[in-house]
Amino acid sequence: MPKKQSAKTASENLSDSEDLVTIQRGGEELTLAKSADTFVVKRKPSGAGAALNAVARLPDTFPGLQLDAARSPRGLELYHIAPAARDQAMEALRNNSPDVAWCGHTYHMPGDPQGLMIPQDGIYVELVPDADSNAVNALLDEHGLELAPDAGGKPNAYVMRLTEASTQNPLKIAAALRESKMVKLAEPDLATFGQLFLHRPTDTLFAQQWHLENLGGDIGLTAGADVSAPAAWDISRGIRSITVAVIDDGFDLDHPDFGSAGKIRSPRDFGQSDLDPRPVSTTDNHGTACAGVAVADENGNGVVGLAPECGLMPIRWSSSISDDDIRDQFDHARQNGADVISCSWGVDANFFTLSTSMIESVRRAATQGRGGKGCVIVFAAGNSNHDIDNPAGGTRDGFAIHPDVIAVAASNSRDQRSHYSNFGDRIWVCAPSSGAGGQGIITTDRHGDSGYQSGDYTTVKRFGGTSSATPLVAGLCGLILSVNPDLTAVDVREILRTTSDKIDTQNGNYDQDGHSRLYGFGRVNARRAVEEANRRRSGGVVERIVQFDSRPNLAIPDFQPAGISDSIQVNRSETVQSVAVDVNITHTFRGDLRVTLVGPDGTAVPLFGRTTPSSDGTDNLVARFTAENLPALTQLRGRSATGAWTLQVADMARVDVGVLNSWSLLLGLSAQTDEFNASPGLRIPDNNAAGITSDITVTSGGTLRDIVVTVDISHTFRGDLRVTLEPPSGGAITLRSVNPNEGDDDLRQSFTPADTPGLQQLVTQAIDIRGHWRLRVSDNLSSDEGKLNAWSVRPII
Repeated sequence: MPKKQSAKTASENLSDSEDLVTIQRGGEELTLAKSADTFVVKRKPSGAGAALNAVARLPDTFPGLQLDAARSPRGLELYHIAPAARDQAMEALRNNSPDVAWCGHTYHMPGDPQGLMIPQDGIYVELVPDADSNAVNALLDEHGLELAPDAGGKPNAYVMRLTEASTQNPLKIAAALRESKMVKLAEPDLATFGQLFLHRPTDTLFAQQWHLENLGGDIGLTAGADVSAPAAWDISRGIRSITVAVIDDGFDLDHPDFGSAGKIRSPRDFGQSDLDPRPVSTTDNHGTACAGVAVADENGNGVVGLAPECGLMPIRWSSSISDDDIRDQFDHARQNGADVISCSWGVDANFFTLSTSMIESVRRAATQGRGGKGCVIVFAAGNSNHDIDNPAGGTRDGFAIHPDVIAVAASNSRDQRSHYSNFGDRIWVCAPSSGAGGQGIITTDRHGDSGYQSGDYTTVKRFGGTSSATPLVAGLCGLILSVNPDLTAVDVREILRTTSDKIDTQNGNYDQDGHSRLYGFGRVNARRAVEEANRRRSGGVVERIVQFDSRPNLAIPDFQPAGISDSIQVNRSETVQSVAVDVNITHTFRGDLRVTLVGPDGTAVPLFGRTTPSSDGTDNLVARFTAENLPALTQLRGRSATGAWTLQVADMARVDVGVLNSWSLLLGLSAQTDEFNASPGLRIPDNNAAGITSDITVTSGGTLRDIVVTVDISHTFRGDLRVTLEPPSGGAITLRSVNPNEGDDDLRQSFTPADTPGLQQLVTQAIDIRGHWRLRVSDNLSSDEGKLNAWSVRPII
């Protein structure tokens, strides 16, 4: 254990006039620098107003003062300020703000000012053996501390927490505790910022697939005009058992982006009446491009689809549209297990009404498919710049306006309407595609010299239209069902409605229901949609994919059965729901290899090879192993994720050698969720800002990772209502504000972090869910009345 400093040295190191402090951390002594332009505030539990009332009235005296709510740790408030005003603002808070418990500096390692370390109100303390209880009590009294046993259960280990009686900041108190003969170790709790490492494929053209992730910085691109694919992929990249059927003109099944094991499901060609839907004519290029947008493999080369792990059911049409054609194609998809049906086509005629037989064929798939849950059917709105249902103007797109269909319009790479995109009341959502002022779509093309251009991808003659927007939405529906296969087709439509982003709000003319005739309910957002599907999982468990990477670059010795091993340490306490492994091995004869994954509890799962050389003479091993192609991985389900996961690689024969370049472990980790309900049946008084309150007490603990709040209110004019939530951590979150222009009756709605910033802040702060949750409902305008029937809070930990 490092030697303690003298009292004088500790005091000097923690003086507010100095820029450096020394603390204990993990058995070491670290020197930290004070942040020049940030500080942190702890409110008293009773504090109801803004913590900076004492200084906010003097903006010229405290320039740059700003709350950083997104990065404030749980229970604290992080503020930015001009460096010259930092100490004066802190002094004003300490002396003049009655709702401030304490105010302190923040710190960072020297030379790393962005890596903030923010003092919490806890100090981890280890007492010496046989510490005198009277002396320890005197320390608690001297510093106004509250004592609690450490949750880890280590003997003589405690967490001492600051209270309102504490008069110094945590670092100063920790330094003072270290000078006591009763104290072996005193480490202040310092919070820092977590970072999510969003999954980004290594496919060589991914960076140009702006529709998946648009970073801006190029002509025609606006940052954020995309579907937020990387954030969605951290939850799911699809599962092979979910199948996206694409009905189109032909599919290059020999394309490398459709070549993974089990990718192709129930192919059919209704033009040639056989089971081979490959292109027949030189113009059969469209289907290959559409399929790539939806489900192109993530294989390190070319492009990637939005749902790369989903299966593909390629259905080549006959090019004619008759009752028999529609019946045959949709029945084939329904009867062979399609989960999503993507249709980037319509009819030549400007006005086309579906026959009764066609209506029933589509409805049958939408209601009877997937064992009665319904196939999700996605149709292109069309590229004629007209209303999809305007009989007076001579236009009707019968398929796009079918009530069981998701009609997709197109937006461009600048989050504006694509100039060609059809519009109308039946547009459900829009998705990024080509359009004037923007860029087109890079996707799969027939390989070689066939297709839209020479090569395997549309890098020059780019793809687009609502033809590209539609399979993008179909791929998203595949992700949604991969996360939650229990959802119905109607559920998926609703998820798209509530999670899409309102774009171009000045020109979109969104109505009171949030619908635009140009964009439907908005541009689809894959992250929000997949998160919502995750929230709706039954059984109280949700799953999130977490990826861990290692790049050991270890040489694999020739003919050495002991081989090499590389471990990834996982410090997550959740239960494993799924396991996938990516490996990248350079080798001149991969048939020599034996590759094994060993879980933390010693369970070994062979991934590749045998104990004797195989006949596989291919070079290199770049592959993903999942439960879909390697059922043995299911042995690892239901176990704790915590511990070392080890990849073992051995060369079992002579002559050829190689290198383990990298590997990735993808764990589907569970999180527990329970719903807590109240049915107060309380009358809401008219025109009374105080309103009513209803409480729910959550007795179990855990760190909040997600949340859904649902309210059921009967009311004759819901625009009168204001609804707020008060969590156990304090403060009030506005779920809904008064809107005198909203005249609908009743309010039955679920609120999530995706649509409610205050709930997102709760998740960011990772509050403890234990305690009292209070819903407050008030009627703020005259004449109408109502009743709070019920409400619920569903915290996910």
